[in-house]
Amino acid sequence: MKKIKIFIFTLLVVCSISAFPAYAQEYTNNYPKNLGISGGAYIEVESSSGTGSFIFPIEYKDNSICFLGSGTSRISSCVDKTIYGYFYSSSGKWYTAKISPFSQVEVRGNSTYDSYVAVNVYEILNTNVNFVDMTNENRQTDFQKYEFTYNEKFAISCFVIGLFVIVGSNFLFSLKSNRGY
Repeated sequence: MKKIKIFIFTLLVVCSISAFPAYAQEYTNNYPKNLGISGGAYIEVESSSGTGSFIFPIEYKDNSICFLGSGTSRISSCVDKTIYGYFYSSSGKWYTAKISPFSQVEVRGNSTYDSYVAVNVYEILNTNVNFVDMTNENRQTDFQKYEFTYNEKFAISCFVIGLFVIVGSNFLFSLKSNRGY
């Protein structure tokens, strides 16, 4: 009976470890190739202005950009000043972009006579921005993004396989001892 309890405990440990996600990242964060600048806080989106990337100064990468309402369709600023940047469309055109405090992101043409137009985001494809999101909605976790290296993935895999071997050997040993061999 003691061996069955050990087997069940070991099985629960293996199952609980394999249930945890490897990392808390919802969006990819590969720098977009179509941007006309080599760095900054970027959000690659599918939007009412087409597919493209918003790029803002790097100081707005963390704890500055949030969501208005539910869903990801309305990206907003949660700092006390307007954030200016650019929207680079996948066709190669670029537009001036701004996010006023607690207002939706807007773009305008490159003429000073053009007016800003609100942009609805249908899907966030790629970003390095850590959004401020204190709701329970599943938009992006506020955990630090971390990707395991190959060696770390290999070590974790070996550990999980080792646990399976231990569980299997415990199970086989308990079967063997119950038969009286």
